[in-house]
Amino acid sequence: MRKRIFEIIEISKDNEKVSSIYDALMLLAIIISIVPLAFKKSYPFFYYTDIIATCLFIIDYMLRLLTADYICIHHQVIDSSCTQEKNVETAHKIKKHEYADKKHIGLYS
Repeated sequence: MRKRIFEIIEISKDNEKVSSIYDALMLLAIIISIVPLAFKKSYPFFYYTDIIATCLFIIDYMLRLLTADYICIHHQVIDSSCTQEKNVETAHKIKKHEYADKKHIGLYS
């Protein structure tokens, strides 16, 4: 269940409806929490929207805290694959450079 929550809140796939709804809900909460800043006068409606947005942000934070170990694993997999690609790329560059140096001094004709 924790992995599914992680997939919903972190990894938004193109065709996943639940993840898209969650992202839209969080975006709406952000917008709703910013709207009162545009008004000089405070209205009771703003008080309730502030409470709702704050509750949504707290729930989001708790869900992210609950699934934090999955994000660490996810980033380690990405980082290690990127590191491996960089190592391979660097090794190819070194080999090309060594070959060019040997060709330059006449070892390879």
